[in-house]
Amino acid sequence: MRRLALLIPVPFLLFAALGCGPDRGGRDDNGNNGTTNNATNNATNNGDIVPLEACSLDALDGECPRGYTCLDGSCVSLGLVCSEGFPLGECNFGQRCVDGVCWQESDLCGAENDIGVCATGEFCNQGFCTTREPCGTGQPNGSCGSGEVCFMDACRPRTEVCGPDNRDSGACTPAQACLQGVCHPEASLCNPDQRGGRCPPGETCSGGACLAVADACSLGNRDGACAGGYGCFEGFCRDEDELCSPTNLSGFCANNLSCIEGECRQQTQGCSPTVFDGLCPEGLVCSAGHCQGPVGCDDVFYFGSCPTGQTCLCDAHINGSGSCRSCGQCSTAWLPAGSSSGAKRAIERANELRNAIGLWSINEDPEINEAAQAHADYIVNEANEAHDEFQHGSPYYTGEKFWDRMSAAGYTGQPFSEVIAYTGDAVGAVDGLIATVYHREPFFDPYALEFGYGGAIGPNGAADVIDFGAATNACDEPILVVFPPHGAKDVPRSWDGAESPTPPAPPDGYPSGPILSVHGSDALVIETHRILIGDSEVEHTHLTSDNDPNGAIGSNHYFLYPHKPLRSNTEYLVDITGKHGGQPFHLRWTFETE
Repeated sequence: MRRLALLIPVPFLLFAALGCGPDRGGRDDNGNNGTTNNATNNATNNGDIVPLEACSLDALDGECPRGYTCLDGSCVSLGLVCSEGFPLGECNFGQRCVDGVCWQESDLCGAENDIGVCATGEFCNQGFCTTREPCGTGQPNGSCGSGEVCFMDACRPRTEVCGPDNRDSGACTPAQACLQGVCHPEASLCNPDQRGGRCPPGETCSGGACLAVADACSLGNRDGACAGGYGCFEGFCRDEDELCSPTNLSGFCANNLSCIEGECRQQTQGCSPTVFDGLCPEGLVCSAGHCQGPVGCDDVFYFGSCPTGQTCLCDAHINGSGSCRSCGQCSTAWLPAGSSSGAKRAIERANELRNAIGLWSINEDPEINEAAQAHADYIVNEANEAHDEFQHGSPYYTGEKFWDRMSAAGYTGQPFSEVIAYTGDAVGAVDGLIATVYHREPFFDPYALEFGYGGAIGPNGAADVIDFGAATNACDEPILVVFPPHGAKDVPRSWDGAESPTPPAPPDGYPSGPILSVHGSDALVIETHRILIGDSEVEHTHLTSDNDPNGAIGSNHYFLYPHKPLRSNTEYLVDITGKHGGQPFHLRWTFETE
């Protein structure tokens, strides 16, 4: 499948009005090896193939399982490594994380460098980072006399505090521990609850305890030792309860085997939302319940490719029957004659993203184009009243609500939704709207089958209006898709929350991570939801029609977004289970950040 740029953040202000209703290796932010693929070969400059070495004391940049990185010969969970989202995270020994960047000790403020690096808002004072106020209550990093350091609101001898003068037993603040002269959060150190945690040099976390690297279970020692009663399985320490069994139908199996009815065996079922690792025709891969790849448009692959100038449509756009069984016809009916260049670019971009997740193309309607253009003209020339028009005497007035304007333009279908961006660029508007929560819904709703765009620039600025019409004949086949699609590359690391109404902010406010979503043709009930980087879960907010405080999410849509921006060039896994129209589903897919 060709590379697809999925989300392009653009500055805009949004107002929502809804109607009815693959793996690739990467690098982490410190230049260390990030996620890896399953290959064990690497090409050298002369074309020879040499095996990659597993992470060890002899291969400090060696291979680790997906979601881990090699630090000092030990595989550490990427979720614990120093980054913008984890500014006190782990670095190689001899380095320290300051404001999300790993620095060499020689570059940091210390006894040998009294002008070294300190965190934002602090300065180097006699080899210690302090504020300019005296140490005391309310000034935990205040200044002290020679040979002292501010610790817990009081000046103490520097030999008592974890640092260059006391590298193993120096004092740290509560919930931290001293390791190699640096205070680490106890939660990031190896323990039974953090099996990808940090250990002293020469040791690695294996089953929740630090063992010698040479003895421990790893990709390079698949018969190695595990602590805590775990067994070494494919280079991981796994509990028996984590493996495929009759009581864990989605448990781990060896490579190329699937967990089927509680047993590890070759998959024989076809790919579907309930068989997320099912079989697909040659050249395609099962991605979040859909066979994806370079395929032609037909009644199975109704998101397939067509000749230039055509797109893959359902026959509701061609003869009005609305039968899902007749989806998959290459047609030029999607773009009516006389469409503006902006409308053409908007529908092409919308269909590109719909096809990427396994949805058929949406049809552009001339009457909806007319209604959207009229409202864009009203916004930029008369007044920006979001989705309303209250100036009834204005020459630009065509209807108070979006459904009034669609009717006035001659549209006889079912008005569905309206979204607005303020970019002055059709493609940028589509990308920006799809980057959000509430405004993404109509683009990927299986019942939104008709589309219109209007763009204008005037005294009040720029406006991009997109209106949607709904299907009059409901599909009788279950449709369940995810965004970004499985295997997506260059997914933005963050989202700024620029949407009105604003979705619930993460605990530390925006920016959050990117918006992830599931869209179905029937009601969704979510039972479990996880975002993973290696074995580390990413804290996130999730929204359904039941818990959305703005009441703007339909029952067939589901959204989740990480609390903090994600790492660059890193693969993440999303795992969601629940019921769709009362039928159980299990979706598991990956994407990689930019």
